[in-house]
Amino acid sequence: MKQSSHTSIKGFTLVELMVSVAIFTIITTIAVFNNTQFNSSVLLTNLGYEIALSIRQAQVYGVTVKKGSAGGFNSAYGIHFAANNPSSYILFEDTARNHVYNEGNDPILEQFSIQKGNRIGLVCVDGSCSYGALDVTFERPNPDAFIRLENNGQIYYKAEICVLSPQGLDRKITVEQTGQISVGLDESGVCNTTPAPPESGYGGGGEAGYESGYEGGYQSTYESTYESGYESGYESGYESGYESGYEGGYGPGGEGDGGNQQ
Repeated sequence: MKQSSHTSIKGFTLVELMVSVAIFTIITTIAVFNNTQFNSSVLLTNLGYEIALSIRQAQVYGVTVKKGSAGGFNSAYGIHFAANNPSSYILFEDTARNHVYNEGNDPILEQFSIQKGNRIGLVCVDGSCSYGALDVTFERPNPDAFIRLENNGQIYYKAEICVLSPQGLDRKITVEQTGQISVGLDESGVCNTTPAPPESGYGGGGEAGYESGYEGGYQSTYESTYESGYESGYESGYESGYESGYEGGYGPGGEGDGGNQQ
C-alpha cells in the first residue's frame, strides 16, 4: 500500500511581515534623526571654533606687526558682525582706529560665509542681548579687546556671540575684554533670551525718526485718549453732577435767593 507524504511549508504571514517592516522603519527613522542631530551639533561646534579663530586672527594682526594698506603699522584689526547679514562676518582693517567698521573706508581683509543653514543669532554685551551689529577690534600693543555695539561709543567688558542651527541647536562664543576667547554650550541661556530694544533706535533713526515716532504714536494716542476719555467723562460728570447740584441747591431756594431762604 502506498502512503502519501505531506510536506508543510513555513513562512511569514502578512501580519508578521507588516510588523517587521514597521519595526525596521521606526529603528531607521530614529537612527537617521540622531545622526542628523549629531551632524548638526558637530557642524555648529566647528562654526563656533571657526569664528573664535577668526577673532584670534584679528587679535594676532592687531598685536603683532602687520603692515597696513597705507603702508604703515598703525592700524587696528577686528571682526565685524552685521545686524542685517547673519550668514557672514568680515575681518577688517580699522584704519581710523575708532574700533568700529566704517563701510567704504576700512579695507575688508577677508569675508567669511556661514553654510549649512547655520546663522549668527543674538549678540550680547555685558548681559544685554540684541540683534545689533557688533565690532571686536584689537590694537597694539595690548591684547585687550575693544568691544562695541551699534557704534554707540561705549566700550563693553564682554561679548557673547550666539550661533544657531536650523535644528534649534546653539553654541556661544565668548570674548572677554582681556582678550580671552572661548567656545562652549549656552549653559547660561543667553542665546534664548528676549532681545533688548536696540540702543541705536534714537541714534540710528536720528531726531527725525524720534520726532516722527513721537508725533505718530504718542500724540495720536494722547489725543484719542483725551477726546474719547476726558471729554466724555467731563460731559457725563457735568450733566449728572452739576445739574443735580443745581436742582438740589439752587432750585428749591428760588431764583435770586439761592439756598439762603430759611
